[in-house]
Amino acid sequence: MHRSVTLAALAVVLLVFSQGAAAACTRGKNGCAQCKNGLCTVCQSGWARRSAGFCVKCTGANCVRCDALKPAICKLCKPGSYLKNGVCKPCTANCIECANVTGKCLKCKPAKWNIDAYSWAPAYGLTDNGLCRLCTPQGPHAGWCQRCDGDQPNRCTKCVDVNNGFPMFVDSIFQCSFCTNIIGCLACRNGDGACTKCDKAMGYESDGAGGCKEITLQALF
Repeated sequence: MHRSVTLAALAVVLLVFSQGAAAACTRGKNGCAQCKNGLCTVCQSGWARRSAGFCVKCTGANCVRCDALKPAICKLCKPGSYLKNGVCKPCTANCIECANVTGKCLKCKPAKWNIDAYSWAPAYGLTDNGLCRLCTPQGPHAGWCQRCDGDQPNRCTKCVDVNNGFPMFVDSIFQCSFCTNIIGCLACRNGDGACTKCDKAMGYESDGAGGCKEITLQALF
């Protein structure tokens, strides 16, 4: 009699627990991104899933994925951070992607158009040592410099005219210039400014000499 009562009580406890677990697992709450049969199957970023079907929050700063049994030990960090010995450390200034363990920068923060300064400033270039250095472009169109050589920041490596959309190139002295033959040209080659892509939709084709010419009726038929 005592044994049957104990088993019945245990069954009630298990039923209540299972119902409670189902109620506890709610998508978007307690770090759970997806539930099934009352248990969490997928956890949100910054949380780790335990085998029992619930999520634990990663305790380290900037951690995206961690060890479920040791949430202080990170396995994957947010952009702008790198992983070293289970801890997320910030990349160097103006760096958005850096190598794990060493922290060497792989990619600098992209420049955004500054309407007040009427330029891409601040723009950055990546040095061989993995640091992001402020660009200091020269010339009359310096404001169009979107990226530079980090080791020689006065040398521009990419030019973009965001205002009018005119094609530009990096000339032989690493300054921004407009393409040599701008009519009908969509893109031109760095160094000499020869057009590499003509606007066919507007009726232009290459003239074979670094420029564009109007497509003749004979060429169309």
